Amino acid sequence: MAPFEKEELTPRQAQELRWIYENHANVRHFHAVKEELRAVYEAKDRQEAAVFLDRISFNTQDASDVAMVQWGRTLKAWREAIQAFHGLRITKGFTEGTPTKIKLLKRLRYGFRNAETYIRKMMLLGLLPGFLLELAPHLLACRAGQGLTAPR
Repeated sequence: MAPFEKEELTPRQAQELRWIYENHANVRHFHAVKEELRAVYEAKDRQEAAVFLDRISFNTQDASDVAMVQWGRTLKAWREAIQAFHGLRITKGFTEGTPTKIKLLKRLRYGFRNAETYIRKMMLLGLLPGFLLELAPHLLACRAGQGLTAPR
């Protein structure tokens, strides 16, 4: 079974992915490693996950693409943390992803200009805790020109 057949792709998407696989071996290799990494988290236990991680390490160590080799080394360095998932079945993904989302929104906004708008966006995304509303309930109800202002 090809890796893309596991996905819920439309026939057109599957055809486009097949074309990419046939014409871009590098992308195919990255996708295959990504699917192996997915298998690590779908594994029944730590030992099965170790088998997939060993396969990833083997498939990336002599790759022709430097980025693939670096990715393999990164996964190897994080091996214990990745396998720890099978102890509690939780990850720190949300916690570590939150600052990344905030930075992305700041970049999309081309800088921090209005504290009020920034806080509202973060709350709408669920990135700032709700207790902030208790401290400053006017943030979601204030009109333009009122409410929280950025310190000078």
